[in-house]
Parts: sequence; structure tokens; C-alpha cells
Amino acid sequence: MTAYILATLDIHDLQKFARYRELVVPQIQRFDGLTIVNTEDLTVREGRPARRRVILVRFPTAALANAFLDAEAYQPLLKLRLEAATGEVVIVES
Repeated sequence: MTAYILATLDIHDLQKFARYRELVVPQIQRFDGLTIVNTEDLTVREGRPARRRVILVRFPTAALANAFLDAEAYQPLLKLRLEAATGEVVIVES
């Protein structure tokens, strides 16, 4: 079953986040992931968005999505992302 990592973030250090984006793409690809959405261009139809940036990454399975997040190689990138942005990250299966 396809799985998606959905991240909603507020970025407070653009330089660090740009470095994170540069480094994370090869890691996503290692787990057969593909970034579907990475934008701050939101059209609010109800309420107000809790965060400014939405990122959606598709993986073939939830196991691969979890493996990506748990990978030893991702941990320094996670630290960088946490220094650059705050928000929520969830896995959704479809």
C-alpha cells in the first residue's frame, strides 16, 4: 500500500532549510521516495493553515517511509531540519 510522509512546517532558518533540502533528496530516493509537493503556495478554503510549508513525499510502502525516517544516514539531516523548521510530520497510507 502506498504511503506518504506529510510534513507541515514553519521555516525559521532559510539557509539551513535549503541545505537540508539539498541533502535529503538523495536519501529520499534511496528508499524509492518521490517528492510530490513542496510549497508555501496554499489556497485556504476553511480556517487557516497551521503551518506555512507543505511537503508530501510518496513511498511504495509505509515500511519504506518509516525506514527512511529511521535510517542512520537521515539522523544528521533530521537534526538540521529541526534547527531550521518546526512542525508536524506524519505518515499516511493510501
